[in-house]
Amino acid sequence: MGIQDDIVATYSEDKMFCYEDPPSAKDFRENMIEDWGKGYTIVYFLYPAVICLYSFILFGFSFAQIKKCLSIAVRNSCFWILGLFPIFMLCHMLALYIPAMIPYLEFIQTIWLAYALHRAFLLFQDLVGGPRVYEEKTDCLKARGNQ
Repeated sequence: MGIQDDIVATYSEDKMFCYEDPPSAKDFRENMIEDWGKGYTIVYFLYPAVICLYSFILFGFSFAQIKKCLSIAVRNSCFWILGLFPIFMLCHMLALYIPAMIPYLEFIQTIWLAYALHRAFLLFQDLVGGPRVYEEKTDCLKARGNQ
């Protein structure tokens, strides 16, 4: 037990401290290379970049198929809805590379999600037959009046 206590004490003395300021991207990278080594650090940054690139390629192919056969309003709604995953992946990947940007990137994700939900609602309205028909068909629902 004596050796294990020495290891824990050494680890707690070296690694268990709080920064006065949040670490910069340079500090984060240097600490990561020190802790994980260069090989694992490259994999840590390369893997999300490949997934992000793949998500944008998949988005491009799926949007190209939708672009051929739908109206402009439906195409725009599908653009915002299908773009959720690639934009989220891009923002998370950038937050991984630049930790200080996390609040701003989360804000961008939230705005994109809110507008995509709005476009999805408009898409549902269009599929029913427009806002007037949608209101007529949902007029009997208690949820519409918050009751």
